[in-house]
Amino acid sequence: MFVQRDNQGKPILEAPVPDLGVTWHSHVQERTLDLGWNEDINLTAPEVHGTGQHVSAKLLTEPCPGFLWKALCDPKCPNCRIWHDSQKEEHDNLVAENMCTIITADDVATLGVKPIPTRKVLNVKIDSSRKPLRAKSRTVVLGNEEEKHWTKNESFTPVVLKSGICSLIAHGVKLGCRAKQCDAKNAFCQSTPPDDEVCVVIPPSGCPFSKPGTCWKLNKTPCGLRRSPRHWCQTFCAELEAMGLTVCSNDPCAFAGTLPTGGTICFVTHIDDCICFGTDDATEEWFEQALGSRLNVDFVGEVLWCLGVHCEWQLTEDNLLTVQLSQEGHIHKLLDQEWLIDCNPTLAPHHSGHAIDMVPHDEHTLVKRHQSLIGGLNWLSTGTRPDITMAASLLASHLKNPSQGHLDAARHVLKHLRGSAEWGIRFTQPTSQEAEDPHKVFCG
Repeated sequence: MFVQRDNQGKPILEAPVPDLGVTWHSHVQERTLDLGWNEDINLTAPEVHGTGQHVSAKLLTEPCPGFLWKALCDPKCPNCRIWHDSQKEEHDNLVAENMCTIITADDVATLGVKPIPTRKVLNVKIDSSRKPLRAKSRTVVLGNEEEKHWTKNESFTPVVLKSGICSLIAHGVKLGCRAKQCDAKNAFCQSTPPDDEVCVVIPPSGCPFSKPGTCWKLNKTPCGLRRSPRHWCQTFCAELEAMGLTVCSNDPCAFAGTLPTGGTICFVTHIDDCICFGTDDATEEWFEQALGSRLNVDFVGEVLWCLGVHCEWQLTEDNLLTVQLSQEGHIHKLLDQEWLIDCNPTLAPHHSGHAIDMVPHDEHTLVKRHQSLIGGLNWLSTGTRPDITMAASLLASHLKNPSQGHLDAARHVLKHLRGSAEWGIRFTQPTSQEAEDPHKVFCG
């Protein structure tokens, strides 16, 4: 049921929306549904607080200030209200997760620990077209001021490779299954630290929800603590294994298992962004309900935008599933970075007959600019643009002392991307005859 409210918080329209729980993410991406506060909503109405899913960033008139105290320094600015709403949304989520216990200065002295400062960090999340989508506020602990030193082995957390995500999507397409996306809300705040890791923090400067002179004794592990990602990873993996999933021996972020429904579920996690697919609808429904009962997670429908990769799902004329993975938004970012948005595209990623290794070095180096550009090209080549891998690899061998000629060669790759930004890799479900041959690769 979709409910529209007036500026007093009273419902004025109630209408059913079919499959909203599955399709709402698509509506948000297409801008046909906005899950933020209305422009003229009365935030003082008690019925309104806590009803918004997220705070929209579409009405922001200035770039993100980065920190909350900067956003609230001018109450007359229209952006101030948006960031205040974002802060309220995050505060409500932290209260729901029982993130901390408010204590006094005397309690801190009894615990014998040094309070760690915190900051309210602001961020604007973007959609697949790199347009502002959500105004996000997050409480971050200054973990660099932790008194205890942790080794890398004690704080290490695995992250998934893009090849692992592509493999899962490709395997699902082969079986005719659309990969779905799962998002863990305030992921780090869902894990509990060990009893010997007592941590007290100072509320963020200007926080209207904390009384002066009080501190927070952490019951959970928020962002910023050095071991927060590890605690969350251990919590998440333990829940998946308790549900019958087994971790992949070659990738600690990939899981698979047979559920009580008889079907198989495949799951890949990257911190708080996860994708999965089941071999049948009953298996997916059981898994979503079971995981939702253990952790605070949302399943937002088929994967459309994950780790900078845009997924476009379609059916062929033969009613076979196909998906194209592309990174058009990242390409436009690189073009804008090098002032090449309106350049004339080239047919190939490198000059024909022009050996990059033979480009002479000069005295004037462009190290940082060249390295930044090559890093962006490598991100594309290992994701959805293998056609530029050779050029990116050759240019990467000159990161230490590049010349203007090497930078020009890298910009030539961008000019090729300018005319092929929508290109990517495509996986298509095989026909019944093709599926019987295990030696065929079903991609194009």
